[in-house]
Amino acid sequence: MGLIELPVKPQAIIKESRYMS
Repeated sequence: MGLIELPVKPQAIIKESRYMS
């Protein structure tokens, strides 16, 4: 749960969010 900490693009965050969900 450190997506916000990392400088990731919005698309990457959405992709990771789906996997984490």
